[in-house]
Amino acid sequence: MSAPPHPAGIAHNLVRPLALAATLVGAALTLCSLAAALMAWGFQGGDRWQELVTLGQAGNWPGSAMWPLSHLFPLSLWTVLLCLLSTLSSWGMYRWRRWGLWSFVVLLVLGIVFNFAAAWWVDDLLARFGALLDDPRQAGQLQVQRVVAGLALYGGAVLMLLLQGWLAWRLLRPDVRRLFH
Repeated sequence: MSAPPHPAGIAHNLVRPLALAATLVGAALTLCSLAAALMAWGFQGGDRWQELVTLGQAGNWPGSAMWPLSHLFPLSLWTVLLCLLSTLSSWGMYRWRRWGLWSFVVLLVLGIVFNFAAAWWVDDLLARFGALLDDPRQAGQLQVQRVVAGLALYGGAVLMLLLQGWLAWRLLRPDVRRLFH
């Protein structure tokens, strides 16, 4: 019977593949976000975009829907920046840099907060859109969709809280932290 693996080996086997996968996914998401930002840049200010803004204004859409619509390109650039930061953080962790570890953990925690904020935003948006409907049948259908979306989004946020919280806790344990310089 072989001896159990050394704790540093377990930590190494956790961090290295995680950091590599996160770096590759982050790079892919950065490129996709950049493509989306370029599309948003071309879309914003165009005829279709103006039709959508006019429809929103005429339909008295809530501000929480109109603001992102009116700031489409800048929000897209923020997404590119966040994906790039995530990629750099993962790369730093892959290279065993202490700043990579800490920035990765900070991004995990921010991701947890964002998941709950996004769930609340979608729920609030659906509630506001429901209040705009005149047809009680449509309002009832939207309410059902709101409940289903809320269960999915809040359930996903709780699941990600557990997974990302565990990962942050595991990455900050002494056996993992000592691997970084």
